[in-house]
Amino acid sequence: MTEFYRFRSTKYILGEKYQELKNQNIYFAPPTDLNDPMEGFKDIFWSGDNVVWRNLFKHYMLCLINSACLALIDTTTFDAKLLDNIVFAVPEDLPDADIRFVYQEACQDFFYRSALHHLLRYLSKHKRKIRKEELISYIRSIHPYSTRCSQKGATQAWYAAERRPS
Repeated sequence: MTEFYRFRSTKYILGEKYQELKNQNIYFAPPTDLNDPMEGFKDIFWSGDNVVWRNLFKHYMLCLINSACLALIDTTTFDAKLLDNIVFAVPEDLPDADIRFVYQEACQDFFYRSALHHLLRYLSKHKRKIRKEELISYIRSIHPYSTRCSQKGATQAWYAAERRPS
């Protein structure tokens, strides 16, 4: 059962001006107005089997490639708001262009390495709650490798495009 505790003076509950008790009205401040950093704290964690972890890392690769492409399209007028909804992307959203090939090649290379297999096996074997800071550390540890795989996929796509007849 969830319990809420609310500290309010009686003038708000019973007073003439507010009459919260009589009106059966209770005011809760929005999270931005709270003065205690633990008020509204959400204990969010990540846990899953091999498929869940693999899909998380695949989605990370998708977000990485999408954000890199958006940043490289036009660096003079780049609008960071383009990245706001990038986490909601799915591979089917990719245009029928070389970027699909980049994503496929990058994922194939990314999951081919044995070090990543060991990490996936470790994370899925120990079914414990992994909270934000630990999850960030795993993503930071794979980031250089995922960036290298993305660059390799982009290079392969570029070479493939160069060899295509015009």
